[in-house]
Amino acid sequence: MMVTSRRHLAHVADRVLWGIAALIVAIPLAAIMLATGRASDVLPASQPDLAATAALLGYQAGESQQLVQDWRRASRRARAVMERVFYG
Repeated sequence: MMVTSRRHLAHVADRVLWGIAALIVAIPLAAIMLATGRASDVLPASQPDLAATAALLGYQAGESQQLVQDWRRASRRARAVMERVFYG
């Protein structure tokens, strides 16, 4: 019987969360490229481009600010995982 330490489980969990966070960030970046025709690592500042990006990601009309909130939440979580993984 193999005994798994809490530290090992935490490390595995962080790696899984890091992968999920990377996808959560990468998918909107691809949508930004499709919506605006420009590569970017930030959400569009113009409302039409933001609305087009949100629509590509499945948000309903008028929900572009929800995309902004979701993006910020995912970014904070990704940052927290990155800091644990890289800085301990």
